[in-house]
Amino acid sequence: MNYYRLSDELYKPKKRWFLGSINFDGEWDFWKYVRAGRVIPPQKELFVSVRKGGLPLDFTMADFELLIVNEKVKDLISESEVQLIPVKVADLDLNLSLMVVNNEFDCVDEGRSIFDKWQMDDPIRPDRAGKYKSFAKMIINDALVPDGSHIFRIKNYSITVVVSEVLKNEMEAQKVSGVKFEKLS
Repeated sequence: MNYYRLSDELYKPKKRWFLGSINFDGEWDFWKYVRAGRVIPPQKELFVSVRKGGLPLDFTMADFELLIVNEKVKDLISESEVQLIPVKVADLDLNLSLMVVNNEFDCVDEGRSIFDKWQMDDPIRPDRAGKYKSFAKMIINDALVPDGSHIFRIKNYSITVVVSEVLKNEMEAQKVSGVKFEKLS
């Protein structure tokens, strides 16, 4: 099976919107929404700001790479693989959700990938020692991905969202706007 990095297509369409921050208010641990795992949603209505007006997209990465999706995307992804938390855009009647990816897998083919890891003596982030720092080339070892997994994050490099070829093809068939795919196998 082939796998793909899922990201925000920043340049199509040209008159697209760009979303900003979500009103988490005093909650500073918004990073939990961009790491794998279920979260306890805030007990209030969430709003995402519009950084630049334009055409609403089916899939958008808001500030801090928070994943915002509409009904078209929600219908393609199993709720066993993601958590969907309702979010609104002021003055727009859209059914959007903040999507939190539930799973992460240790599935990088380190023999075929090109990467750096954080070191114990790193002056800035010694707490991240042994975790991936960056990738010049990421290859997924599909034997390490559990069967039936169609969306997940990479263990020790949670900023990357990965989708299966099955999900990629479904998104393309449904003409999901805002998505960009980079092959990882």
